[in-house]
Amino acid sequence: MVFASLEFLILFLPAFMLAYSLVRPGGRNHVLLLGSWFFYGWLSPAFLLLHIVLTVVGWVGGLLVERTREQPRQRIRWLVLLITLNVLVLCWYKYANILAATFNELLTAYGALPFEWQKVALPAGLSFIVLQVISYLVDVHRQVVPVERRFSHFATYLAMFGHSIAGPIIRYDWVRQELQQRYFNLQNFA
Repeated sequence: MVFASLEFLILFLPAFMLAYSLVRPGGRNHVLLLGSWFFYGWLSPAFLLLHIVLTVVGWVGGLLVERTREQPRQRIRWLVLLITLNVLVLCWYKYANILAATFNELLTAYGALPFEWQKVALPAGLSFIVLQVISYLVDVHRQVVPVERRFSHFATYLAMFGHSIAGPIIRYDWVRQELQQRYFNLQNFA
């Protein structure tokens, strides 16, 4: 489902907006999270699973970085490990096809048969998700933001379908207060 598709404009967006406007303020993050995950799942259930795994890893990673506040070396190890893991996931989806094609060209240039390669599809919003996780982890490490202890707040921050497909990359500090409580009324909504 893309923003300009009929499914999005006629089915998903009106249903999402209605649910969002009717739910109590404390449940709006859950509506936004579930709506966003539904949006990603519509594109591909496998990519939704990847998105959820990266979210869990980022959230737990933030807790681990925070927990080792008094152990600078351990804290840096966790940060480097988590950043490396996220970058590797991003590189796999972005560059595996290029590397396989280049390797096959080398093989055929030297007279060998190319190996079969199943192309890897790039999940929608993956770059935004990975870069936001890295930004969050670095900010927690630097103590620019407090670690988010509520999974639903962190997951909502990463999943917001309105920005993770089209951008921009949003720093956690910019939305932290609004995830806890945001102003909403029907007049402005209309």
